[in-house]
Amino acid sequence: MNCYTSHIFAGMGSIEPVHPEGKINDNSQQSKPLVAYKDNQCHGALVCLSASDYEKVMRSEGVGNGQPDQGYEEVVVEAIPYKNGRQRRPVQAVALRAREHVRLAQDPAPSLRYMEILRQGSTELGLSPCYQKFLQEHPVARASFLTRRIAVCNLVWTATLSFRLKIRVVSKIQSFFLWKVYAPPTSNAIVRIMSEVATIAILLPGALPGSLLLAYMLFTDRLSGMMKSLVESHW
Repeated sequence: MNCYTSHIFAGMGSIEPVHPEGKINDNSQQSKPLVAYKDNQCHGALVCLSASDYEKVMRSEGVGNGQPDQGYEEVVVEAIPYKNGRQRRPVQAVALRAREHVRLAQDPAPSLRYMEILRQGSTELGLSPCYQKFLQEHPVARASFLTRRIAVCNLVWTATLSFRLKIRVVSKIQSFFLWKVYAPPTSNAIVRIMSEVATIAILLPGALPGSLLLAYMLFTDRLSGMMKSLVESHW
């Protein structure tokens, strides 16, 4: 899991290439997993797409949009199809890796909602039972009700600054300090409480104008589809 998302204080999915010896195969920063699966494996779906559908998927992930700050890059991997425990001939496939400017030294925990999507998908796809067990036991981020409310309001404010006014420095400064106070769910209770208090302190200045902006958007029905989905999921 990689890629930090400050609005829910959780991570999103990414793949990290390694050598069989466990060393990364390039000179860039490698992210350390929160919990590692055996043999450096990553299980998932192998999907065949038309050129137009492939382009749509990449655009939905922000790849190929011409923006220097896009979060993902395409990488070619060797995929080994399997069914009912029987492996077939390896094929080359394309996966997404977090770009170096958003790649983290330590993976954050994913949100419960995100993890449930992975768990449900692994069951529907019939992935290895061992990998399904790994997903079931993977730690998840559990922010308090208050922190989620503050984070959503802050996101409304920073997203407005970043995408409408093209002012991205506020979001970058917040992310820098949020990572300084981040504590994974495997930390002890006192460390987690201190981390959450510091997180609220960092997000609150943006959450105050964001709450007013959110109220205005809801009243005037100007909330975008993606933002509306986010609010409904985490409010």
